[in-house]
Amino acid sequence: GLSALSLMLIQQGRLREGFALAQEGVDRLERSSILPPICAGLYGELGVVYAHWNQLDQAEMYLQRAAQVSALGGSDAEVFFAVFRSRLCLIRGDLD
Repeated sequence: GLSALSLMLIQQGRLREGFALAQEGVDRLERSSILPPICAGLYGELGVVYAHWNQLDQAEMYLQRAAQVSALGGSDAEVFFAVFRSRLCLIRGDLD
């Protein structure tokens, strides 16, 4: 639920609110040490917001984490995160 609400806020341009919800979700997950693949969206949403804020290293870290968690369950979200990471490479000028 936090992921869906966070994503909606981010898509509405309410980055700080979406970021805060996603961060709350990640904090809860990491405290519980349970990482179901469905929670990949929370990491991805943090990565997307960091990219909007031009904090590319942070964005890369969270998007990579999202892809790793997504891959645990074979989720197709892994593709979305890989595509967004490729956009970060373009921004950095890394065409390889």
